[in-house]
Amino acid sequence: MWPLLFVIVSCQEKKSEPVIEALPVISTLPDFTFTNQRGEEFGPKHLKGRVFLANFIFTRCPSVCPVMLEKTAKFLSETKDYGISVVFVTFTVDPDHDTVPVLRKKAEELQADPERWVFLTHTDKSAMMNLFKDGFKVGVSEPLIAKDLFDIAHSEKIVLVDKQARVRGYYSYDEPGLVQLKKDLASIHQETY
Repeated sequence: MWPLLFVIVSCQEKKSEPVIEALPVISTLPDFTFTNQRGEEFGPKHLKGRVFLANFIFTRCPSVCPVMLEKTAKFLSETKDYGISVVFVTFTVDPDHDTVPVLRKKAEELQADPERWVFLTHTDKSAMMNLFKDGFKVGVSEPLIAKDLFDIAHSEKIVLVDKQARVRGYYSYDEPGLVQLKKDLASIHQETY
């Protein structure tokens, strides 16, 4: 009779424990050094083991980029209010146009705090594209040029990167995507390495 009672008590205790699933590791970013909106070199070493979010835009974008940037500014404001420490890293997909002065102007327009929101460009376009494709695992097309249109197809997702420069998730800018991102940010901050 005692062994049976022990088994029942043991099973009840195991049922009440919550199951927490870790976010998958999708890829590990290689080391990189780009130039930020202040004209300074910037790479993972400048994040000092911090969690960061990345997105991909271009300043002369005629469609989705202005919305992404507006929502990024709002997200950073909200996370600061909730005490979530995160850096947003915005990469241009149009380095021929988005030089340091152009990115500086865009950051100023958005009132971006340079300690929390960094805009990056690079003079070596192939190095950027390789980082996007092989590191972040996001697609970026060559520019599409028509008579009155310039466009570059690129990822519209936010990429979550942990303290070890590992990609852990992709999120849309819609409400469910941003809610999930906040939950996953809290989870990532609790991980021990």
